[in-house]
Order: sequence, then C-alpha cells, then structure tokens
Amino acid sequence: MKDYIKEAEKNCVNIAKHMADMFKVIDALTVFGNRFFTARSGGTNGDFFKGLQLMQSALYARYTRALADCFTFVGVGGKDAEAYSKQQFVELFGDNTYAIMQFLDKSGNHPSWYTVADEKAFREQAAQKIVEMKGEQKTCQRSKD
Repeated sequence: MKDYIKEAEKNCVNIAKHMADMFKVIDALTVFGNRFFTARSGGTNGDFFKGLQLMQSALYARYTRALADCFTFVGVGGKDAEAYSKQQFVELFGDNTYAIMQFLDKSGNHPSWYTVADEKAFREQAAQKIVEMKGEQKTCQRSKD
C-alpha cells in the first residue's frame, strides 16, 4: 500500500530545501548586482534590486509555509522532517553566524539588550545539543548495520 503520509512529508521537506537553496541564489544575485552595477555604471539599478526583493518576499512566504508543513510531520514520526529540522538547527546555531537571542524573547523579537554571558550560555547549550545529535546519528547508523 502506498504511504501517502510519507510522500506528503517528503514533498514538504523537498519544498523547504528548494526554497532555502533559492535564497542562496537571491543572495548571489544581490552580490552580483552590487558589484556589476556599482562597478559598471557608478551606481545601482533600482529595478534590478526591486525585482530581487519581490522574489525574496515571494520565496519567504512559500518557505515559511513549507516549514510549518514540515513541523506537522515531525509530530507524527516523520523522519525526513525531523532530520531537516535538525539540519536547520545546526545551520542556525552551529557556527555563530546568526543572531539567536530573539528565540529567548516571548514575542520573537531581538532584545534591545542582553548579557554576553546569556548569549554565551545559550550558544554553549546549542553546541551541546549539536554534539548530542551527531552522537545519535552515529548510533542510528551503527544499529542499521
């Protein structure tokens, strides 16, 4: 019998991954635009950047919907959605590139102030979770053998 739930989950995860990849394309086009229009014309081309902003807004709307859909499948044992969730956690918390303190605000806003000690402790806890997840992956891989 066809597993419709698994197929739906896989589609949601693939859409989310595709949208995340498209953000990288938009970022690359922004870098290109900044270099090309600044170097060649002595300024920027507003239409080029307006178009990129429109594309980014459309992608963001679809991306957030896909992530919400993925969240639904994690709750029913969706292994692909769970793996993608963990991948996103590692990407967000793994290399100290992104701001994270907004996650500690009840409304999700970046706080106007916070202590360095709080951020350091938060990042250390996240790093420990990443280590634990990697340990779980190795254990799961070994048990399959």
